[in-house]
Amino acid sequence: MLDLAAKTCLPGLLDLHTHLTDSPEDTADLRVYLTRSEGEALARGRDHARATLLAGFTTVRDVGTYIAWTDRALRDEIAAGRTPGPRMQVRRERAPAPVHGGARDDTDGGDPSRDLGVGPVHGLGREWARVTGMETTRPTATAGTAPGAKAPKSHDYQTHLTWEGNLGTGTATYGGYGRQHRIRVEGKADLVGSAHATFRGDPALHDPEDLLLAAVASCHMLSYLALCARARVEVVAYEDRAHGVLELTPDGGGSFREITLAPRVVLAAGGDAAAATALHDRAAALCFIARSCNFPIHHRPEVTVAAAAPPAPGGTEAP
Repeated sequence: MLDLAAKTCLPGLLDLHTHLTDSPEDTADLRVYLTRSEGEALARGRDHARATLLAGFTTVRDVGTYIAWTDRALRDEIAAGRTPGPRMQVRRERAPAPVHGGARDDTDGGDPSRDLGVGPVHGLGREWARVTGMETTRPTATAGTAPGAKAPKSHDYQTHLTWEGNLGTGTATYGGYGRQHRIRVEGKADLVGSAHATFRGDPALHDPEDLLLAAVASCHMLSYLALCARARVEVVAYEDRAHGVLELTPDGGGSFREITLAPRVVLAAGGDAAAATALHDRAAALCFIARSCNFPIHHRPEVTVAAAAPPAPGGTEAP
């Protein structure tokens, strides 16, 4: 039973023919798909998913994409709550068995958990409320491990946080307490933090927004370096000046609207810049922190190749 008192219940529309990772103008010249990366297609899909949801469509059947698997990646992001959008069904590979005069089209490979109407509409309440100011509610669904399936591997993380800002009167007044706190992780150095200076924090200390931005940037870097090592792409330098935008709401809350990473990568002499650039898309798809976020994360990588070392004096190669 759902208590809908004082709530606004919105009817959900279904669209049975969408291409969320593509745009109508793309078909004017199909060569665009030869240069568009997986990350660019997925970013386009996120924008289209959000717009579709705000138009009132809570379930769609996506019937294909030219950039392989981006439709499934978008579906999984929405299902995990990382991207606002409608429930998605996606096509599987075409099979020769004819159905209704055409090739067989079992959306999602016949997985019953992907049927129309199953699962939550992620991001609907938050996005609709932000745009219209209306309060919404929705039921939620919890996904479990299918019978007979192997449980996924997991890693546990623990922190111990202590507030150190009691100046004598606790939180008796908004301006009468400090925002300083200490984060302890067993076996590691303590991290002393505060709120952002805008919210009366200590500007000399890291705030939660700094740490979120750093987590996204560092997780992408570590995922990227691992992929480069496995692909025999030799990276000799890496830096990133990440930028995030936090959007405040009238109710006193807020959320990150987007983060943009701008990694600058230097390869060893003779490196393949094109291959190194392409690995950023894969790193973005695998990054644990990015996959846990529900806002767009853009990537603007720059890859250069170091110059070859000059020959040693006397015409011999340097050792």
